[in-house]
Amino acid sequence: MKSLPNSLKNWIDTDRSDFIRTLLLSEGFGFCFFLCLICGRCLDRFGSASKYLIPGIGLSLLCGSVLAAVMMCMWTWRRSKAQATVGATGEDPPEAACDAGRNSRIQVRSVTVSPKIWLIASLGILLAWIPVWLAYYPAVFAYDAEAQLGQVISQTYSTHHPLLHTLILGACMNLMWDVGGIEAGMVLYAVLQMLFLAAVLGWIIAEAYRLGTRRWLLCLYGAFCAFFPVNPVLAISTTKDVVFSGLVPVFVLLMRRYLCEGSDKKSYLQMIPVATFMVLFRNNALYALVSVMIVMTIGIIAKHRSMSGSPRTASGVTDDSRIPFRPVVAILIGCIAGCLISGGMKAALHASMGSPREAMAVPIQQMARVYVLHADEIPADSAETLAEVMNGSSDELSSRYNEHLADPVKRDISLDDPAGFVKTWIGLGLRWPGDYLDAWLYTSEGAWYIGDTSVNRIYGEGRASGFGYLSTDTRSMPPGFEVIPHSHLPGVRNAMESLVSDNAFEKVPLIRFLFAPALYVWILAAYAYVSIVRCDRVTGTILLYPMMVFLTILLGPAVLVRYMYPFMLLVILPMIPASHAGAHPVHTDGTHSG
Repeated sequence: MKSLPNSLKNWIDTDRSDFIRTLLLSEGFGFCFFLCLICGRCLDRFGSASKYLIPGIGLSLLCGSVLAAVMMCMWTWRRSKAQATVGATGEDPPEAACDAGRNSRIQVRSVTVSPKIWLIASLGILLAWIPVWLAYYPAVFAYDAEAQLGQVISQTYSTHHPLLHTLILGACMNLMWDVGGIEAGMVLYAVLQMLFLAAVLGWIIAEAYRLGTRRWLLCLYGAFCAFFPVNPVLAISTTKDVVFSGLVPVFVLLMRRYLCEGSDKKSYLQMIPVATFMVLFRNNALYALVSVMIVMTIGIIAKHRSMSGSPRTASGVTDDSRIPFRPVVAILIGCIAGCLISGGMKAALHASMGSPREAMAVPIQQMARVYVLHADEIPADSAETLAEVMNGSSDELSSRYNEHLADPVKRDISLDDPAGFVKTWIGLGLRWPGDYLDAWLYTSEGAWYIGDTSVNRIYGEGRASGFGYLSTDTRSMPPGFEVIPHSHLPGVRNAMESLVSDNAFEKVPLIRFLFAPALYVWILAAYAYVSIVRCDRVTGTILLYPMMVFLTILLGPAVLVRYMYPFMLLVILPMIPASHAGAHPVHTDGTHSG
């Protein structure tokens, strides 16, 4: 510790720009973290964050500075340790600075994923889920399954829910109808989805092992996948979010594989079907992928300009300039394929377009909040337009308004006059910007505030209703199509219900934070912060897609666990050894890739 001030002074003297850059990044991360904590606390305690925004920013800067000081001490200690290693061995210190980080080589165990590890991991996870499936037999028939199977039965389709998932649900029901009706169909769906998700998680573990992840970390992640209640319950839930969530880490790891091991052409070709199915299973996937393409294209252009004077190969192309280009092409092909397939299904099924209300959830919620809180202060012309848009008076709206959920208001909204809607939204926002901010913070609180509890009871709470942290209720269906639960392990069901419906985990200190979706977002944010400080461009690139998905969730009608599920599965990323763009892997057998 006595040498820490000297090491800090040496860092400033030898590389002042790197010191300032690391300091600003540390301060920025600390500021954002504490600002989210303070805003979330103010929402829950005082019913508003906007009223305390200025002092909250000041306090966040102060707390962020303290955290930044701790982080800077950590980075100074790591830097001095790396320099001591250089003095002893004469080798370049890994991750001691940006240049060293970029030039370090990735250690991987093998060229391909081990089928044995993949199979063992998948089977282990699947076997751990079977008791939960038997407890909720035939499946957790919740979320949007009622509406989707209603479309299949009536043969009246809508793109509000992904058509491919609707057709899969319908196909399972039709295939098993003669065997045991709709319940047998839900058994088939649950089994198929469990097999898919277990195979995906097994592959993720096998890929992480190939990349050199420590065995005890793999066991920890495997135990998380097998026994953390979110995984087995969602694995048997009739919702498209499960398939989409499984595809996200596969896509991220395939992109990482290509960026680190550019000679592996299969990885970017495999990204095409993964991107295609993500577009087909989640409507917001397309927006996130297009945003990633735009950001990566800008990065490619900037890189080409910066490398214009770099040595070129015999073909006249800079050696590393191709690395980020093929993933962009793969994403583009995947988006086009997804849109074409989706458009083809829409035309074949004569499906109607989904309502634009979903995309307008935040503006609708903002206007509803102002209407409820300031009905007597709104100008007459705006009040009249607002009453038409909201389809009711402020008193009627107050009974439907839910701070954390836009659905009750969104369902009855009228968009017959788009121009009037936009004009009224802008006018009210200019007059009550604080309430607009609070309305958005409330609907997105579960995504960024670790202490949030609204996500645990967004639709209600208690095993009687089947609502809570997760939905385990059985949705109603028309006569002849009822799904009736037959629990084969009622003891397991009661134990699970105490967790996911009664929210018993809230009474357990520290453990309750494991159920907070925002925790996994902040784990990835901390991982991104460390990677940026280390100049790990690969990690920055592969985190682009999760970040864009996160932004689409912030603009949604609510934060649900199933929306945040991809970030829970991505917690494997910080466990994988760091990698760097342009570096060629060094395998444990001494061979090189690239």
